[in-house]
Amino acid sequence: RGLQEAVLTLVKRSALKSGFLKMYGFYPEISFKILPPQRKFQVAVCLFSEEEALGQPPASAPRSVTACVSRWRRLDPRTVPIEAKVAANYVNGMVARMESREKGFDYAILFDTQGFIAEGGTESLFLVRKGRLLTSALGTVLQSITRKTLLEVAGTMGIETFTGLLNPEALDEADEIFFSGTSTKLLPVRQVGDRILNQVPGPLTRRLSERMAAITSGGDEQFRHWLFPA
Repeated sequence: RGLQEAVLTLVKRSALKSGFLKMYGFYPEISFKILPPQRKFQVAVCLFSEEEALGQPPASAPRSVTACVSRWRRLDPRTVPIEAKVAANYVNGMVARMESREKGFDYAILFDTQGFIAEGGTESLFLVRKGRLLTSALGTVLQSITRKTLLEVAGTMGIETFTGLLNPEALDEADEIFFSGTSTKLLPVRQVGDRILNQVPGPLTRRLSERMAAITSGGDEQFRHWLFPA
C-alpha cells in the first residue's frame, strides 16, 4: 500500500503525461564489508520522461536493431539469483553490450553456460517460427514482467507459445526476432550476425506490438484491470 501511495504522489506532482516509473530497493548505509551494517532496507521511486529513459526523443528511437551473439555467457543460476533484477547482475549485460557495439551491432544476444539461447543484455528475447512464439524458459533469464505480460497476451490472441531450451540454430531458423523490455517495449531485430531478416517487423511482431500499445494506453478493455489509475 505504501508503494502505491508513493507512486500516486509522484505522478500527481510531476507534469508528465507519459513516462517510465522505476523502483529501487537498497541498503542506505555505507560499508566496506559484504553485509550491510544494519540491514536497513529502503525503497526509492523515480519517474522519468520518455526522453530521459530512452536517452533520445521517442520519435527518433530506432524502429529495428541489429544484434550479434556475444562471447560472454549469461550468469549461471547456481552463482547468483539471475531471475532477480539486481544491480550487480547488470555487469554481465553491460560487457556483452559493449562487445556488440565494438563489433558494429546495436545489441547483444547471450547464451547460457550450457550453450542454449538465453536473452539480450538487459532485454528478453523472442523468436517466431511458423507462427509460434518462442522464448527461453525461466531459470537462466530475468523474470521479466514484460516477458510474462507478452506470453499472457499472446495466449489470449490465439498465438501458440513455447518456453524452453532453444538451440543456437533457432536464430537461423526464426522467421521473426525481437527484444522486449520496459523501455524497449517490442524492438524488432533486422539482423543477427551475418543473417538479414526479410520482413521487419514481421506480422506476429506487429500484431503483438499493436496489442501491447493498446493495453498500455488504456484502450484494451480485456486488460484494463492491469492499469493503475492516477
